[in-house]
Amino acid sequence: MTRKSGWDEEKVEDYLRQLPPVKDKQNKEEIFQAIQTKLKDKQVQQSRKSKKIRTKTWFYPAIASIAAVFLILLILPSFLNDQQFSTEDHTNDGGTELTNGDSQEISGIQPENGSDEMGIAGITEGDMEGTIETTPEDGLNNIYTPIPKSVQVDKGDMIETHVFLVGERQEGSAFDSLEDNLFFALNSEEFSWSGVQSVSIQEDGIIATLDFSTENRRLESMSADEQKALTQAIQELFGFYGIEKVRLTTNGEPGVIYGQDGPLEDLPISYLNRGYYLFETEDGEQYLFRSVSVEQQFTTPTGDFLTFEQTIEKMKNVNELEWYHSPIPKDTEFDIIHEGDTIRILFSDGSGMEDTKEYELFVESMLLTATDFDDVEYLIFENIDIESVGPYQMGEYLSVENTIPNLNHQ
Repeated sequence: MTRKSGWDEEKVEDYLRQLPPVKDKQNKEEIFQAIQTKLKDKQVQQSRKSKKIRTKTWFYPAIASIAAVFLILLILPSFLNDQQFSTEDHTNDGGTELTNGDSQEISGIQPENGSDEMGIAGITEGDMEGTIETTPEDGLNNIYTPIPKSVQVDKGDMIETHVFLVGERQEGSAFDSLEDNLFFALNSEEFSWSGVQSVSIQEDGIIATLDFSTENRRLESMSADEQKALTQAIQELFGFYGIEKVRLTTNGEPGVIYGQDGPLEDLPISYLNRGYYLFETEDGEQYLFRSVSVEQQFTTPTGDFLTFEQTIEKMKNVNELEWYHSPIPKDTEFDIIHEGDTIRILFSDGSGMEDTKEYELFVESMLLTATDFDDVEYLIFENIDIESVGPYQMGEYLSVENTIPNLNHQ
């Protein structure tokens, strides 16, 4: 409509008012039901459409997967045959597969060709800390593990018991854990009477628990000498592995009756050590003792821990009246050069080494001393005319890891 048609808004409104009213015969419920039916029909149509789309989505990948499986079934028999032939060829060529039980070589001990029955030293893979496995020429494995031993020391006015560690040889396979190693050591012939029935280590390896049997009354009736020997054995053994405290339990319950001390729940361990010293028995046997066991100070007057250089200087100067001696031969002159994880022992001209037991103990004491310094991994003895001292190669890097006291002197 336009203004030229003769209609205006008022006329249109009057005309609409004259129209008859429009009425729906349906009530509210019928109208609502009709709307619901229409919505349901629309949802069904959308569901059918969506289902058709999903069918198209997975159909082709499924076909591809079936084809891939079919190809694998065709290829697999040929692959297995090739693998079998490869294995047989490897066996015929004399190849040997290494397992977790095979040994790795330790550079700290190198035997002379065909002369040293200890063979090549190695630490077995796994958690066998402090256990050295060697393979001599007969092909049989020998295990060396630290065992506490006691000696009677004549100090003039008295005789006292002192305990040290010896690398004792045993035949068989290495221990599976440090706990097994410690249990074996404490049940060795000399201390089997103690009644230790289990050893466990907790809290990142700095606390250990010794569990004793209630059936063994020997622990509570120990004599003074026996108590001192057992205490030192625990001190030496656990301190060597850096354990700071040993808890004592009886069948899992805290506390034991510990000889003349009565009820006792734990033993503090002097795990810090600086240096080794030499002791000689009346029979001429020589052993290296930790500085802790001979009560040597391991700190400076200001309370700082001794450095490697300071420790060696202290090991050189031992009072002649002491029951132990310096492991460093007299008139032996050398410089110590600390470079990263290596300590170089540089000998002065005219101050050489000899392939004797005295110098072998000297080298061993230097290696053992280095084990107490976390930043030292290797020692090397330089400016020396001879190739080896005992099992130790001169001029080569000697690993300090897993060095065991008195390994060659049991």
